[in-house]
Amino acid sequence: MTSFNELPVVMKNEFKVNKAAVMTKRLRFESPAEEALLRFVQLEAHVMEAETNINTALLIMHNSHDCLKFVVNNDDEILGIVTTADLEGRKVLAIANKMDKQRQELTVKDIMVPIEYLGTLKYSDICHAKVGDLVKTLQQQGAQHLLVIAGDAMIGVVSSAYLSRVTDTALNIQEKAQNFSDIFNVVHNHQAL
Repeated sequence: MTSFNELPVVMKNEFKVNKAAVMTKRLRFESPAEEALLRFVQLEAHVMEAETNINTALLIMHNSHDCLKFVVNNDDEILGIVTTADLEGRKVLAIANKMDKQRQELTVKDIMVPIEYLGTLKYSDICHAKVGDLVKTLQQQGAQHLLVIAGDAMIGVVSSAYLSRVTDTALNIQEKAQNFSDIFNVVHNHQAL
């Protein structure tokens, strides 16, 4: 077995704590939109396998402090996204009921928002926009998240939850139906989107 060495630990009184280093940067609606983009430095850090149990997924996301993960299949193709809000909300029970399963039997694939339901923004458009423009776009689209691409590469995501947090504003985003099935379920089952 390889031998390991203990690293030196610095005590708190040996350095200054910079408040900005531990706080999320606060933005205004007039701030450049680029500052509100959640970038993917390494996509691998932001993925979760489709067959992951939702309880396991929630634990992983809480431990990694991620509010969003991309859902991938065995071939590493992106199928959709899942958020902690999705895993903790009423949506889980509604889907479990609809699929006639127990909550603990659900996987991330059952809860995710399919990639084809997500709108996409061009990075070149974000470079010339303000945070308020992102908020208005999310509201008009009825979307909690929008993907961001540069050329044909996905480089990040715009998240309503993140924008709400960095602007200290409760954003009112009414989700829109994505297909006839969504409309039918809302009308006949009185479910929220």
